[in-house]
Amino acid sequence: TPDVVTPTIVFGGTKVEAQAGETHKGIVYLDPTDLSNTCTEVEASANVNSHGTPTEIKTGCMKWYIYDDSGDNYKMILDHNTTAFIRWDELGVNVAYESSNLKPVVDDLVTTSGWKVTPRIISAEEVNNIVGGVSTWNINDYNTWFFLEGTGTNKQTRPTYNSSTRSKYDWLYNYSNKCKIMSGYDYGCTIEDNYSYTGYGTAASFHTYNDGTTNGYWTSTPVGTPGSVSHVWYVFKTSALNGYRDSQNTTTTGIRPVIEVSKSIFN
Repeated sequence: TPDVVTPTIVFGGTKVEAQAGETHKGIVYLDPTDLSNTCTEVEASANVNSHGTPTEIKTGCMKWYIYDDSGDNYKMILDHNTTAFIRWDELGVNVAYESSNLKPVVDDLVTTSGWKVTPRIISAEEVNNIVGGVSTWNINDYNTWFFLEGTGTNKQTRPTYNSSTRSKYDWLYNYSNKCKIMSGYDYGCTIEDNYSYTGYGTAASFHTYNDGTTNGYWTSTPVGTPGSVSHVWYVFKTSALNGYRDSQNTTTTGIRPVIEVSKSIFN
């Protein structure tokens, strides 16, 4: 039975401490467009799309996972993608994040959606640090991809997940209330709900996994130097940090923003 967690409710958001065994550092319910807006789990749960999932929701009370609580701020990643999919670059070449298609979309969260905090995208280095640091990972070599909870020298052997065995990092790669099972391959994704883990289910079809259209979300980190190879690090739906070759014609990767907020607002 999970320990009872008493949420810290402030004038705007609500912070819930992480429980024993959690790999994140707490959950925050916060509206990035109005930091004084009363936000609890109830409000955030009500802020979903017509399919009952938070896909592409950009405003209102939303759920955030704290992954870094060092210093004076909390670094938090949203629990869902704010885009269904986006190409890194129209030409399918490896450009820096500042020159990518992603940056204007992230900036647009402030200019159009009205966020009061500046969003960004998580870096591949941060993902590696969250899982404890994989020494064999090489930022310049997409062949050193790894499962977040993998085993073996390169962490490329993935554990078996099912309805009762979830990944410790499901909060980092999952962003919906469905899992995908295809040909016996279980992605093992579940989400938090009332401090318990529920939401396990089988996607309706091959193209209906997680938020319905995306395989995962981009980091801000290209593989190697811009202009070399057209690969970018991204978090894949199967709980892996992968090097993805962004196609000129199509992509199935979205954006899951990160924000920083002062710890003082919860004191």
